[in-house]
Amino acid sequence: MKWLTSLSAMKKTNLLITGLLLLMATLKAQSPSVTSAPLQVGAAKNKITPPIGSIMGNSYGMAIAKGVHDDLYARTLVVEQKGVKAAFIAVDLISIPHEIVLKTRHLIAQTTGIPAGNIILSAIHAHAGPQLNPLFWDVIGGIPKQKSQAYHKSLPQMIAKSVQEAVDKLQPARLSVGTVQETSVNFNRRFLLDDGTFRTNPGV
Repeated sequence: MKWLTSLSAMKKTNLLITGLLLLMATLKAQSPSVTSAPLQVGAAKNKITPPIGSIMGNSYGMAIAKGVHDDLYARTLVVEQKGVKAAFIAVDLISIPHEIVLKTRHLIAQTTGIPAGNIILSAIHAHAGPQLNPLFWDVIGGIPKQKSQAYHKSLPQMIAKSVQEAVDKLQPARLSVGTVQETSVNFNRRFLLDDGTFRTNPGV
């Protein structure tokens, strides 16, 4: 069984756009006049694919990674105005344990000077990916557990690397907002039943 993670580009793009708008709101809250100053933006991504042989989680349980179909990434957007920086990071994970969030923010603050309160870290909620909950590692144990432990420990550094690269790529930018309709990416799973109730994925 190969580890398969298939994620739409639209989902990732929406996360980054949402992040940029949140960051602008953060900067404006810190200094009301900041949004009239020149804007600089930097973007980067760093691979966070776990090692083959580590423990994977999905909607049906757990498995051992025997191959890589798609690499996983930490995608970062850094915005700077008047010397104030903020970062939004979207990671290709099911979720992020609070411990990793705290360690990652601390590391980023140390290496880039971006305040921990200006760092937004979010998982895209992939339905299959590295199992980051230590409570489940003992179920499989052995070398897979050791590999998952090592991955868990190295994850903050891998995420922080994408932030540093985004900072290094800061350049003048202009923010614009537009709208478009995209009808081929997803489908509506919310059904109105004969009795007037709603259900998601009601089956046959």
